[in-house]
Amino acid sequence: MRLLALSEPERREWTEGWKLPLIAAVGMAMSASPNLTLGALMTAIQEDTGWTRLQISAGTGIMSVVMIMLAPIMGHAVDRFGSRRIALPGLAMFCLALASLSIAGISKETWWAGWTFIAVSALFIKSTVWTAAVISRFSHSRGLAIAVALSGSGLASFCLPFFLTLLQQSFGWRGAYCGLAVFFASLSLPAAWRHFFDAADQRRRDNSLSALVDRSNLPGLSPREIFRSRRFAQLALSCLLVGTAITALSVHFIPILTSKGAAPLAAAGIAAGIGLSSVIGRLMTGLLLDRFSGPLIGLTGFALPVAACILLLVDSGTSYAIVVAILIGLAAGAEFDVIAYLSARYFGLRHYGLVFGTVVGLLSFGAGIGPMFGAFMFDHYGNYENMLLVVAPTFVLSGLLIGSLGSYPVLPAPDAAPS
Repeated sequence: MRLLALSEPERREWTEGWKLPLIAAVGMAMSASPNLTLGALMTAIQEDTGWTRLQISAGTGIMSVVMIMLAPIMGHAVDRFGSRRIALPGLAMFCLALASLSIAGISKETWWAGWTFIAVSALFIKSTVWTAAVISRFSHSRGLAIAVALSGSGLASFCLPFFLTLLQQSFGWRGAYCGLAVFFASLSLPAAWRHFFDAADQRRRDNSLSALVDRSNLPGLSPREIFRSRRFAQLALSCLLVGTAITALSVHFIPILTSKGAAPLAAAGIAAGIGLSSVIGRLMTGLLLDRFSGPLIGLTGFALPVAACILLLVDSGTSYAIVVAILIGLAAGAEFDVIAYLSARYFGLRHYGLVFGTVVGLLSFGAGIGPMFGAFMFDHYGNYENMLLVVAPTFVLSGLLIGSLGSYPVLPAPDAAPS
């Protein structure tokens, strides 16, 4: 237990900045919600509109294209302007976009247009915005602070399936989107306006500094060194693979269970276990990252869903469904923690927004492909077995890429970093 206890510098950071990771967690919950809404509402949307699951899931494909094209630019904007100036308008815009899906289902074209609005607004509240703020104010307890911030997506996975299913049963799937938008707006906007400040925001507020952020005094590699390195290529490819596999598995988890005979509300209850276990996995991963090898932790975490796929393949019913949900959740919990932490440890803070924005763009691209891939496999084969046979080795490969990154480098001092 002493190994996991916080040191005095770590406690001091939490005393001074505890509100920041919590607000970031709310933002992460919102960022994770689009895919979660599809998992909970897909059957209702299909029954109401008559569209195929691939057509419904195409919205995530739109998100993936927007993310991979614009996420690096947004990461650079975070480096240049700070997190607050990106997050505040982004939260408001995302809530409007989420509500717009309630009227976007008139036709497939308007549905996809609504998802384009979602994709653009989601750029402003992706994990790059939240983790950049957190790492700027936490150094001794960085792994745990990142874990708390990113646990918002796990809490969303735990709460939203129930919440959305209840809203859908009472008000229909359109009312569910409106209700979720109102809930997020009332929860996030007041808190972020009052308390969401990264280190540069604090200095600017205290000293009336320029709106631009000077990051030249931070250690790290140059963009040329980063993007030409083997480690970045491995991290980027791993993000693409694990993003595709984990969302294919998690978004279609409720449909997988219902295809095995589970009632929709019961399936949503089991799927909530993904969120709860991801929070536990995320917090434990954050503590471990501050003390042990990140690549080893990543290799272990990314391998867990392989067992989940095997259990789903061999079980004709839902006997192991809770165990599968826990395994998926633990992996999802480790995923973002490891990527966010290793981005800073291997490449530094000087261009963190650009680096993490790029890998998150690839992760989001995979996250958009995953649900579409699962829907395509179901539409084509009439079951999910073939999807599971593909995503299992994908998890293995992504884990090996992370596990072979090597020891942490000694990053150049600010005056030594090439421009």
